This record gives sequence, structure tokens and C-alpha cells, in this order.
Amino acid sequence: MAELNVGMRMDVFVDPEKEGEERVKLISTLEGFSDSTRILITSPMQGMTLYPVQLKQKLELVCYVKSAVISFEAVVLQRFQKGSVSYLLINRVSEFKRTQRRQDFRLECLLDGRLEYTDAESGKVVKVPVIVNDISGGGTSILSKKKFNVGDQLAVHLPIGKQMMNIVYQCEVRRCFEDNDSVLPMRFHIGLRFLFKDEKEKDTLISRVFVMEREKRQRNAL
Repeated sequence: MAELNVGMRMDVFVDPEKEGEERVKLISTLEGFSDSTRILITSPMQGMTLYPVQLKQKLELVCYVKSAVISFEAVVLQRFQKGSVSYLLINRVSEFKRTQRRQDFRLECLLDGRLEYTDAESGKVVKVPVIVNDISGGGTSILSKKKFNVGDQLAVHLPIGKQMMNIVYQCEVRRCFEDNDSVLPMRFHIGLRFLFKDEKEKDTLISRVFVMEREKRQRNAL
């Protein structure tokens, strides 16, 4: 079925009409097919928590096959639990499409990165270590000890080049919130949008992200 296979990871968006950072992204796994339109998936997770998907809720599901991105829309028909695992039975309501929005591909990772900005008072460059949680063609999510304001423009150093060398991208803060329950020193969750110089810089980043995803799958298969 459109190159989809049981066990494949799927990104699930509960707000198909929204785009970019506004969309809520969840993670699920393809578990089986009832027929050409009915599909069984594990209940989507947001981090380590089950997301409260409602019956009749519309979803967009995105799968990554080699270098292609396949997406379709579906409606939730049934929720049930078998043993310790929760499932959703969904009904596909659109055709499969190979989306050209490769920038939506988001690589989950755990990397050491760095933010840099020029202090307005001293004029000195300030370096802030961060943890990179994910990278896409549109932006990146990080953890930081320091709070930033929405709209701040920074330079982010990402270890995504050959031999994990840092590549520097200009970016803008789109969101920043503090996790008051976190026991980690990096309590601020920050979403950054890349400010690319041109399409070539953007395409180069997307290609690097796909290479990292392919290498990650190969390591997991060993």
C-alpha cells in the first residue's frame, strides 16, 4: 500500500490545516491494514505521553520512504487497548501523495550544539551551549539554560557536517518556554526558524538531514 510497511514509524499531525511550528507533531507506528482504507496504528505519543486523540478527529500522517515523503489524511474510527499497548483504527480519507515539503521532515536527535549572539551592552559574542532535540529543513528544537525572547536572531552551530563538524546557520526564535518540572539545568525549550541566505543553503541542510536519518536507520538495523 503506497510503499507503507508494518512497523514503519509515522509522524502524526492533529492539525492538518496548520503549517510549520504551529502543528502538533506526534509519533506513531504502523501496525496493520484492515482493507484499502482502514489502517491500524499505535496511539500517537507526544514525547513520553499518550496524546488524547478524539474519535472522528482528522489527522495527517507522514511517512519517510528512502528519500521520499508520503502523506495522507485520515479520521479516527476507534480507540482500544490490547495488553499494555493502545491503538487507533483510522480511515484514510485522501489519496496517498508524495509531498514535496521535504523541509517538514524532522530528524529526532540528541546532539551538543551552540548558540551565539552579540551582547548589546558589551558588544562581545556570547556562546551558549545547547542540546539539539530535532532538526528539519525549516528549523530546530533545542534545550538551553538561558531564556531567549521570541524574535531574537541568533547563530546556531549544529554538528551535522562531515565528521560531525559544526555548521552555522542564522535563525530566529519562534517560541521559548520553561519546563518548571524539569530536573535538568537546561529548562528552556526553544524553537528556532532558520533564516537561509538562499535556496541552495536550505537544500544543503535538508540533504544533510536525510543523510543523518539514513545513517541512523542503518545503525538501528545492526
